[in-house]
Order: sequence, then structure tokens, then C-alpha cells
Amino acid sequence: MPILIIEHIESTADVLGGKPRIAGTRIRVQDIVGYHLLGGWSVERVAEELEITPAEIHAALSYYYSHREEIDQDIESSKSIDPDLLHAYTDRRAKVRARLEAKQKPSN
Repeated sequence: MPILIIEHIESTADVLGGKPRIAGTRIRVQDIVGYHLLGGWSVERVAEELEITPAEIHAALSYYYSHREEIDQDIESSKSIDPDLLHAYTDRRAKVRARLEAKQKPSN
């Protein structure tokens, strides 16, 4: 079996239950798949909303396509916990926007 080396992706048992994620963050590969492939967000939008780089997004997508069955199972499992996965991603987007707007407001 060939070894895949994908920069920007890490998985450790003590963070997010070992789910593959963007290195140094708590953003799972399945989250990138949810926003970009399921939610229809552009790479630029995902990068802006989640404050990560396009390279990190492409690494996550590359990882996904190399481990599609595993990630799809993770997504399906999430759907059984939250029947409307896209609603969860929309809610996350609203929280991120609110945080960004709060940062941009001038302090008095």
C-alpha cells in the first residue's frame, strides 16, 4: 500500500476523537467536505469563513478523495446525530460571521 503524504492534515487520538483535521486546528476534513462539496461554498469562501488557507482546504479535499469511504461514513454518522448536517454548517457559518463582525467593530 502506498503511503500518502498530505501536508496540513493531522490526526491524533486526543483531538476530535482522532478524526483527520487541518493541522493545528479543530477543523475536520469532513467539515471542509460539508462546506465545500455539500454546502456549495467556494474554496475562497471556506478559507475566509474558517480563517484557513486555500492550500489547507485543497489538502483536506485531497485527503477526502484518498479516504472517501472513511470520511463519508463519518459524515453519515454525523447525520444520524444531527439529521440536518447542512443546517449545522449554516449555523457554524453564522457564528463565524458574528465573531468576525465583532472583531471589525471599532471599540469605543
